[in-house]
Amino acid sequence: MQNKVKNILKKYQKLTFKEILEFLQIDSQNPKDAKKYLQLVKALEKLEKQNLILKNKKLYIYNELPKVKKDFTITGKLKLISLEYGFVLTNSEEYGDIFVTRKDLLDAFDGDIVEVKISNKRSGKNLHGTVLKVLEKSQAKYTGILRKTDSQVFISSSLPFTNIIYPQGKIPKKVLDGSKVIFHNLSFIGKTKKLSCQIERYISNMNPIEEHVIELVSEFNLRYEFPQGVIQEAESIENGITQEEINKRVDLRNEIVFTIDPFDAKDFDDAVSIKQLENGNYLVGVHIADVSHYVRPNTSLDKEALLRGNSVYFVGKCVPMLPEKLSNNLCSLVPNEDRLTFSAFIELSPKGTIKNYKFAKSVINSKRRFTYDEAQEILETGKGDFADELLLLNKLAKQLKKRRIYAGGLEFSSNEVSFKLDEKGIPIEVSKKTLKDSNFLIEEFMLLANKVVATFVGDKLKKFALPFVYRIHEDPDFSKIQELSLFLQKLGYNYTTEILMKSEGIQKLLQEIEGKPEEALINDIMIRSMAKAIYSEENIGHFGLGFKFYTHFTSPIRRYADLIVHRLLFDYINTAKPSIYSKNKLKDICKHISTTERVAADAERKSVKIKQIEFMSNFVGEEFEGIISGVLQFGFFVELIDNLAEGLVHINDLDDDNYYFDSKTYSLKGKRTKNIYRLGDKVKVRLLRVDTTKRTMNFMVVGKMQ
Repeated sequence: MQNKVKNILKKYQKLTFKEILEFLQIDSQNPKDAKKYLQLVKALEKLEKQNLILKNKKLYIYNELPKVKKDFTITGKLKLISLEYGFVLTNSEEYGDIFVTRKDLLDAFDGDIVEVKISNKRSGKNLHGTVLKVLEKSQAKYTGILRKTDSQVFISSSLPFTNIIYPQGKIPKKVLDGSKVIFHNLSFIGKTKKLSCQIERYISNMNPIEEHVIELVSEFNLRYEFPQGVIQEAESIENGITQEEINKRVDLRNEIVFTIDPFDAKDFDDAVSIKQLENGNYLVGVHIADVSHYVRPNTSLDKEALLRGNSVYFVGKCVPMLPEKLSNNLCSLVPNEDRLTFSAFIELSPKGTIKNYKFAKSVINSKRRFTYDEAQEILETGKGDFADELLLLNKLAKQLKKRRIYAGGLEFSSNEVSFKLDEKGIPIEVSKKTLKDSNFLIEEFMLLANKVVATFVGDKLKKFALPFVYRIHEDPDFSKIQELSLFLQKLGYNYTTEILMKSEGIQKLLQEIEGKPEEALINDIMIRSMAKAIYSEENIGHFGLGFKFYTHFTSPIRRYADLIVHRLLFDYINTAKPSIYSKNKLKDICKHISTTERVAADAERKSVKIKQIEFMSNFVGEEFEGIISGVLQFGFFVELIDNLAEGLVHINDLDDDNYYFDSKTYSLKGKRTKNIYRLGDKVKVRLLRVDTTKRTMNFMVVGKMQ
């Protein structure tokens, strides 16, 4: 039976149990086939134990690994699981990831690129290997607390491998016990399991905001200070705008143009305008800072902007893509100053239908800088500066959104927090952001401008097959949506995988959960089930927005993608010929800026988490309302309703019963009381402890809530 099963799987690679039954002509309902059925079950178990087949959910997968030639080597990135062993990630379909024990690591450490010699010995499904040499040391940096005792000096950290690392070299006497440090270049000390490192910088003497930023910049290996040559190049740019330059542009300085941004925004790269046309339609202007006028291809400014890829927004401070003279001055559309812009003029019907559009370099003089709250007050009262224009824009924005949703666009609820910091950068207030019409107004017109720019190049000029940067979002992956469907069923929502593969199904679910306690949780799980939007030189459309053509045009101060789009668009409105960028060049750039965007998003999320924990450290012993956001064998996570901070209720802190994990229902169940804690349950918790070094919080349950 084992040979039969192995031969079938060798031929077809992946089969379900039902398909194997059909190939072997075994009828599970026929008593005469009961013996064969049992033999099959045992054969599958034995083959799985021998790692000749793998089981992934409902699929049985053929897994006979190839025989390795003597002295065969391969390169990959070392991923340590513990100080005892790790894997060399090779991206090889033939050999897979290579298992390496501590004694075979040489002097390699987590994140290093290594050359490894493979043997035919196996651990589970993985071949064994021995590290021959370290090709490239990891650039990863970590944060820790320096501890000085009478007998030794070490760093206490939250690394998953160990809590103690020994720094190389002498520590200056002025550096005190408890100082925060950035360290890197980790390695084993001889043949021991102890680790050494090099200290890159001491950060305890900085102000809290600077310390927070330096910590994250180091951890995520971000570019922080600008090279001197880049600063000098920025400073050499003339402040004024010549009449000669104005003559080349559409002069909008007397038009009513204004910006709407968050109250703490430092750079303003988009402005809007609106006027009614004689035919009853409206001409909306979306005016974007003309960064491409100042940042020319292959200059020091351009090369540095490409390396950064985007600005990074930490709590309390921005690490900009461009030096301050450009990001906060020349390119920022501040009020009552002439500024160079690239404008999209879009003619819309009163119902939001696109009738026409064109693009032109322009010059504006913003008449007002609105915060979202200021604009919202005018929308609600109908009174204030440029009330007519704001009300018209809002009316059109709602029509645009309605059309976008009808065409398949998805509208996930926001799950963000805002911080109020004191003069030292310490959080004194954390609250959930509430988005209103003023936020959606700007969002819809930015989406519209991005859409028409991409449509112009990708559709109107399609016969020229011009290279371009698109913002794409793939259709959902079936297996991930299948997991989402199972998860939703545990919460009482009956949505099949087939329904959720279509935007209409997701829209229906979003409407059903609106306003419910589990809305934020389901939103988050759904977003994680979707493919990530990325930049690409190949257009496949944007599933989440429901757009056939989409790009990024509206934020060139903070995104390199938009800067390239400006350059390409300007070339193409003048002459539909290939630009300075080849398709292959754009492919490389898109890959790079998609990566820098992901890193920035991770760093920004970590910044929020750190500040949430810092804020919560003031409230140990107090009670909060929250929703269970994750359930594991050792406990469950609770996300607080007021400020979205997340902490763990450890199973040991559930003292009313002995609880066990039920993987089928994503829940912890009490053996005696039959009490259940499941995903989405609303609970009241007390904050037990906060560890700002390890960035963790622990709660205990006070009671359940309806």
